Amino acid sequence: RPGRPAEPVGALRGHPVLILHGSHDMAFPVAAASRLANEVAGAELRVIADAGHMPQFDDKANWLAAIREFLTRR
Repeated sequence: RPGRPAEPVGALRGHPVLILHGSHDMAFPVAAASRLANEVAGAELRVIADAGHMPQFDDKANWLAAIREFLTRR
C-alpha cells in the first residue's frame, strides 16, 4: 500500500479537517497549507505564530488549544 492516498485532497473531502501549520515552516510554506485549506471544503487552517515545521513542539500550548477548540465544535 502506498504511504499516501492517490488523491490526498479527495480523501479529506467530506470530513472535518484541521490544518495546523507553523508560520515559519521552511519545508512547506504557509501558502501550501492555505491552498490545501481552500481545496478541502470546510477545512480550517490555523497558523501557529513563531513556530516552524513542528508546531507541536515549538508552541505546544497553542497547538493543543487549537485542537481542543476544533474538537469541541464537533
